[in-house]
Amino acid sequence: MSSSARELLIPATSWSTQPRKCSNLCKTSAPSSASLGHMVFAQLGLLPTAWPRRTTTTMLHGRWRKDYKASDMSSLHRAMKAMHLSRFDSAAAIRVLKGLEICSWEDGVHVGYLTTVPFYKPVERFRPHEETTNARRDRRSGPARCKLVRTGADGMEVELIWDGEYPGIIREEFTIRPDGRLEVKGRLSVEGRDLIVTQVYERYP
Repeated sequence: MSSSARELLIPATSWSTQPRKCSNLCKTSAPSSASLGHMVFAQLGLLPTAWPRRTTTTMLHGRWRKDYKASDMSSLHRAMKAMHLSRFDSAAAIRVLKGLEICSWEDGVHVGYLTTVPFYKPVERFRPHEETTNARRDRRSGPARCKLVRTGADGMEVELIWDGEYPGIIREEFTIRPDGRLEVKGRLSVEGRDLIVTQVYERYP
């Protein structure tokens, strides 16, 4: 069984149909040093030395719920197949992942993936002018080298590259559409096969 299958093998009866409350990842200001949230962040290594100011990607900041009707789910299925994920892993990932939590600061951007599984929220971290390391999108062992390619008032662009088994590259553009929804357009290349995956999100009320 693959690592992703082991991570996502949760009895369906234990899943919540309601989105899980967001963490303190996207507080609009730094928590006090005495607060529980601050201590938790310090333990997780998520606090910078000095709490940074927001970046120009403020419009992306917050929690976003996936709009399944507006998203291109067929392209997502094709992308998972291209990454050699099993049917079980693909179905589990689509069922579990419900949205995004984006936190943007001067020192970079954190993208958390909201799930229906309690206490399970993968987080990717990107920094300007600096390469970071995150988990591979296919959840196989080994790191993905990541860059924050571009930020601006209208959104941002990130890049993830991984080697080893089934090497690949993903370049994603996060933009706010005229209707206020978030569009994430990903360009995936795995073993010479190129795909475009477009997902749409609406802001949680």
